[in-house]
Amino acid sequence: MILKLRMVGTEGFEPSTPCTPCKCATSLRYAPTIDFIRFFIFQQVKNRHLRKPVRKQIYTKGEHMITQKELKSILHYDPDTGVFKWLISRGRSKTGSVAGNAHHSGYLSIMYKGKAYQSHRLAWLYQYGEMPNGEVDHINQDKSDNSIVNLREVDRTTNSRNMPKISTNQSGCAGVSWSSSKKKWRATIGIGGKQLHLGYYGSKEAAIKVRKHEEVFHGYTPIHGS
Repeated sequence: MILKLRMVGTEGFEPSTPCTPCKCATSLRYAPTIDFIRFFIFQQVKNRHLRKPVRKQIYTKGEHMITQKELKSILHYDPDTGVFKWLISRGRSKTGSVAGNAHHSGYLSIMYKGKAYQSHRLAWLYQYGEMPNGEVDHINQDKSDNSIVNLREVDRTTNSRNMPKISTNQSGCAGVSWSSSKKKWRATIGIGGKQLHLGYYGSKEAAIKVRKHEEVFHGYTPIHGS
């Protein structure tokens, strides 16, 4: 049975009128002291401040931990294949072996001096002499394809308009979903960080047609959501 609590002076709480009549409920009394409550809150705040921050595993935007000269002294990059190979032996990695491991995000990363660098950003540094200021987009949406022709420096908005279809999409087209309440297909599109409603349609094909028209108008790539 659920009881409603009310404040009792500075000593604690006691149940008010029970939600349902019950003789035993009126005999119950909850009286945690104010000192106990203050101690509990203090411990929660203390533990929050002592919690260790999560270490950043992937070094991306704004990182200039390695120079082009140093990069070329330890790795060879093939701009046609996008593959990095070690020029030196490091632990289990031998000279001539392929460098980089797949991150859970799908990108390849290379460890050097205790830091993980995204391979596509190193490819940009290797080819152009500096780390990209913005994000690096994989034009064909293959995150493991780091060939230089597949990379372009873009801002966050442009990058978000060349994304693969999410796994939960059931319509086959990004921004098109079934509305169980309307019993129709709904079309939306992301503009300026917000979802723009494009309407409800009786057929999935009609909703997709409207969505594709808006994608072209707002500069989405032809393969976005595929």
